[in-house]
Amino acid sequence: MMDNSGILGILSLYAKLAELHNENAFKVRAFSSAAFNLKKIKLSYGQMTDADLLSVPGVGKGVVDSIREITSKGKMEALDELLKITPGGIVEMLQIKGLGPKKVAVIWNALQIETVGDLLDACRQNRLVEAKGFGLKTQAEIVRSIEFSLMSQGKWHYARLWEPATLFFEDFKKEFTGSQIAFTGAFRRAAIVLEAIEIICDIDPLEVLEYCESRDIPANINDVEIEATLNGQYPLVILCTDDASFERELFETTGSSSHLKLINYQRNDHFETESDYYHPKGIDGFCLNKERVGMS
Repeated sequence: MMDNSGILGILSLYAKLAELHNENAFKVRAFSSAAFNLKKIKLSYGQMTDADLLSVPGVGKGVVDSIREITSKGKMEALDELLKITPGGIVEMLQIKGLGPKKVAVIWNALQIETVGDLLDACRQNRLVEAKGFGLKTQAEIVRSIEFSLMSQGKWHYARLWEPATLFFEDFKKEFTGSQIAFTGAFRRAAIVLEAIEIICDIDPLEVLEYCESRDIPANINDVEIEATLNGQYPLVILCTDDASFERELFETTGSSSHLKLINYQRNDHFETESDYYHPKGIDGFCLNKERVGMS
């Protein structure tokens, strides 16, 4: 049987999505009020009688029926129907502090933004203040809430990682002059949200580890990868390969798996550089993932 927190989560999300999609205002208020007041109840909702549940302020028959459905089936059909017509990124926005259904509706419908990453990007470009109901203060609060949420999930906004990544990259290249070194992965694709700064090089892993130690950068070696932390917080992954494999591995680690599948890439494809691979296909700027087109 689902516990109280799970039931509350479903009821609360249903109320938010129902308001987002302009469903009956009375029903929205009923479910929202019920979810708020049920938080105060310590007894298991599934074991309470209908009469006990109805005695809770704001809880009506519709809410009780939904609780029974959730406890017996583990889901709420009305919520599932709303989720089918709501992008995942919009649902995620509803969990951000300071963003209620009305504001999310403006972001979605007026600004055509459907992901948290795109929302953060819009805030950094001051585009959110152009929308009705949003000011600089609200925009700044949204940025703080999103960044806190991302960090709690071990994720970062590209703009936050750019400066520490660039500073490290320049020093790393200076230390290993003549070696092949490049950004790769989601960082090279300039994905809006990413998990780490990724770099590929043709340097021996032990030398890279020694370099990190000389700069007081905490690092661990895992076969041909160095996992490190810049400035005590920014995650860094350095993939070490050899000179002959550098271009191929740069190509493979830059493109997302969906992109490599889209272009029907095979490991036995022969090419020396990315340009050699894409030029015959008539591709210059190419879509590496859904977030960015082209590559610098």
